[in-house]
Amino acid sequence: MDDPDIAMDFFRGLDNARYAMFKTDYINGLTSKAIDPPKDLNEIYLLANQWLKPKVTTSSFASTFLTTLDRVDEENGRGRRRGKKKTARRKEINREEH
Repeated sequence: MDDPDIAMDFFRGLDNARYAMFKTDYINGLTSKAIDPPKDLNEIYLLANQWLKPKVTTSSFASTFLTTLDRVDEENGRGRRRGKKKTARRKEINREEH
């Protein structure tokens, strides 16, 4: 298969529940020639990965995007270590209250 075909296979395989709006917008853009078809798998993967899903709240709109931390910043305690410290501190507070 050619690279553009592989990219579109990946696109078709995206979860419809999560990417329905993205897929609709992308197909509409292709149809209207507002955007070019993806050249390779990496291009469509990055588009899908960076697409922000709108989240409707009671008073306004917000956007969500999920990502993961791949390393812990030792200097400022961000990442998994920070979460463990908070959990340990919460347990300590709970013991003091009881």
